[in-house]
Amino acid sequence: MLRRRHAVPRQSPRGWIGTLLCTLLAAGCQSTRPDVPADAARLTGINNAIVFREGPLPLDLPAPADTTLTPEQAIRLALAYDPRVQASLARVRVAEADAHQARLLPNPILTIDLRYPLQAGSNTAFEPTLTADLLSLLQKPAQISAADHRLRAAAANALVTVLDVMAEVQEAYASARSIDQEIENAGHRRERLQRLRDLAQRRVG
Repeated sequence: MLRRRHAVPRQSPRGWIGTLLCTLLAAGCQSTRPDVPADAARLTGINNAIVFREGPLPLDLPAPADTTLTPEQAIRLALAYDPRVQASLARVRVAEADAHQARLLPNPILTIDLRYPLQAGSNTAFEPTLTADLLSLLQKPAQISAADHRLRAAAANALVTVLDVMAEVQEAYASARSIDQEIENAGHRRERLQRLRDLAQRRVG
């Protein structure tokens, strides 16, 4: 029994390059960039507390009008001005730039073939060819995946830094409140001792 074999059309190199470009574009569109400020707001419950500052802050900040510091205000100030948070956000910015750079396609290669005339009276032929660096295109998926991994790791480290700073502020605030309470209790004891002393002096006198 004879079987008919169907010829499979071969894809040209241009078709392979086009397919690869479509794959790279699809991979670039599927990536979701992390939003560290939004994630930190969901974790801490404090909105608009983290802002990346590109320039340095002044050495002398103005004193707040209200001298009473609530726990939320203390955490907000720490997240806004702590250098560790700013450094972690800067690393996220660098990772975002690397992820964007990894998605850029390599520059095309322009080749010009110059053919001199073999016979007198013929014109010189120019044949330009526009090609792409196939090796760079093949390395793009791995580069994009590695850059996205570094970006996710930088975002996760930034969130860990935010939680560490928040825990330190809460601990420091609780310690300060405990010291204030001890000072207040010491003042009350001093007043009671002063009244007992005055009462004892009146009895003696």
